[in-house]
Amino acid sequence: MLKRKSLFKPLLAVMLAAVFLIPFGIPVRSNAENVDEVEETHEVSIAVLYDESYQKFVEDGIGDDVEERLDQIMRYAAVSFLNTYDVDINYTILSFESSIGIPYSYANMLTPCDDLWDWESSGSGIGGTIMAERVWNHTSGQCHCILKNSNCFVNLQTPGHHNSAYRVLAEMHNAATFSNQYDAVIAFVGYRTCYYNSSTQNHGYCGGMTKRSWNNCVVSGVHGSTDQSYCVNNPVFLHGSPNFSSTVRIFQHEFSHVFECLDGCCTSNYPCIMSGGFDGIVYANNIWCTDCSTNYFDSGKFD
Repeated sequence: MLKRKSLFKPLLAVMLAAVFLIPFGIPVRSNAENVDEVEETHEVSIAVLYDESYQKFVEDGIGDDVEERLDQIMRYAAVSFLNTYDVDINYTILSFESSIGIPYSYANMLTPCDDLWDWESSGSGIGGTIMAERVWNHTSGQCHCILKNSNCFVNLQTPGHHNSAYRVLAEMHNAATFSNQYDAVIAFVGYRTCYYNSSTQNHGYCGGMTKRSWNNCVVSGVHGSTDQSYCVNNPVFLHGSPNFSSTVRIFQHEFSHVFECLDGCCTSNYPCIMSGGFDGIVYANNIWCTDCSTNYFDSGKFD
């Protein structure tokens, strides 16, 4: 488990230390105003979860420690929320399995989902027994264990697609004893997530998904920064920096939904994280358009 303290508290310590360096006789009103700003900071507590598929993707595919990489992703992603809205994200990094349980993506360990994962021999054990290892296909296509797309996800008791984004959201929401300890819960997975829209009867892939009323998100962490949108049919699989940048942007997009931002409501001809306007951009401070900032983003949602 990796727990990160507030980004804002070290800044506060520096600000308070600076007060003692001000010579007597100089008005300190500006410092009082700074303290008021500190008091308006909105602290948000979130659990950042990773499952086996994402751990394998990061450690075997990229060569990083999964918790260290997520810590870097979250530190980078949190800066825009803090600088723009005074939303200070306090996150704790945990495994999905230890917090929620075995995910549906591989719950039936004896029967592989040929599209997502399979057993591969890893040598012989004691007495000549065959040792097997679960190997993930991080860039596989759609799970075909359920052929009817409308059954992508029905409920937690009904079989569906092993890579359903909705199911991951429902699994986190169902684990209320754990989830209620945090303002929001985010899961990072190492496969392409899918969804079914009953209104349009459309089935497709998505880089992430959010259930605003549940305050949880799922992020598919296998995309590269050359993706032109968050919901794509042919995502590009890249390692290293492009994947890092893309994962940051997908998280920022999905987590903005938690703060009530919507898709398709952005200011015309204005770059915004909610419309893919910062895909492939290495750094940007304010990543929200005027309409999203003014009409939707609720920075005090968890106050």
